[in-house]
Amino acid sequence: MIEELLGDLTKITVKKICGKSVSPYLPHDILDAINKRSQRALVAKGIMTFFEIGEVGDLVSAGLIWKMYADINESLGISFSKNLLKSVASGVVANVGAFLVAGNLAAHIPGYGQTFAPFVEGTLEYAIVVTSAYIYLKALNLLIDRHGKYFTEEQAKSCVDSYMNSHQNEIRSFVQNVAKKKQG
Repeated sequence: MIEELLGDLTKITVKKICGKSVSPYLPHDILDAINKRSQRALVAKGIMTFFEIGEVGDLVSAGLIWKMYADINESLGISFSKNLLKSVASGVVANVGAFLVAGNLAAHIPGYGQTFAPFVEGTLEYAIVVTSAYIYLKALNLLIDRHGKYFTEEQAKSCVDSYMNSHQNEIRSFVQNVAKKKQG
């Protein structure tokens, strides 16, 4: 599913940043990192929701997103400070999470709560991580288009913020699509 959702975008990003002389396996390495982090977020959130400590699952997901961004950067040969990655990951999670707030309410519906909430919450957390990768790859493309291969951390953060602010409907649609595909 990750290949279907992010395959083309990943290939475009790799080509823009690394040029033509890049290993054909590099996009797959990035997609594997995204898949690994999103699956771990799904499991962590599901378990934490079952034990009624879902907020811990959110923190785990933020850490997984931060690690995913670091893995993407390492694969692409980009070096950002840990503080920038944490800041960007936190901002993305907050914005994407806002699109899925209704899912968090599901755990509080009588008769529904503890039985189905872990499945729904895990799926929503998965969607947040995959959408975070989508936003980050889109922002990297925007960054390269605006500033070329040499850019500052401030320019990178600005591109992520700019992309999230100007593409809210696209992001909302993407995250909902991911959640539907994962449930279906």
